[in-house]
Amino acid sequence: MVISIKLNLVVPLIIPGTKRIDRLWQNLGGAAVTFTPDELAEINRTLDSITIPRARCLSIAKGMQERIVDAGFTVRD
Repeated sequence: MVISIKLNLVVPLIIPGTKRIDRLWQNLGGAAVTFTPDELAEINRTLDSITIPRARCLSIAKGMQERIVDAGFTVRD
């Protein structure tokens, strides 16, 4: 699960390697984690310092989409 801190959105994603339902519930427990304002500021500073080339982002997204389709799910734009 990925949490967008800046937009206050929770975006569910497939968690690689999670094949057992009990492990999925453990991973979802991360949604209950809370941060102090100072911790959020430090996280945002760190995230803002990371640059990922656009081509790499598109490559990752395409690969994820292919895996989702291969698993039998429909991907909508």
